[in-house]
Amino acid sequence: MGATIGSGGTALSQAAWLPVLRFLGMRPWFESAVLISDAARQFDSDGRLGALYRPTLLEVTDSRLSIVREEVKQSLVAALIGK
Repeated sequence: MGATIGSGGTALSQAAWLPVLRFLGMRPWFESAVLISDAARQFDSDGRLGALYRPTLLEVTDSRLSIVREEVKQSLVAALIGK
């Protein structure tokens, strides 16, 4: 997820960070991307995201949250049964 004043800089930046994230043992989310171009026009003066990208951002967030919930549930079950 990223926002940029141009049309594609955030995609390039995210790709450049992948080796670092892998080295740190992090698990990047690859299922979908939210790339907000022309960010100066997409956020209001209070920093809230405008209506154009809001549905996409909510969909991606809800999707990822569902997966994280399931992973936590599986980890808790494994811990309780001693695996």
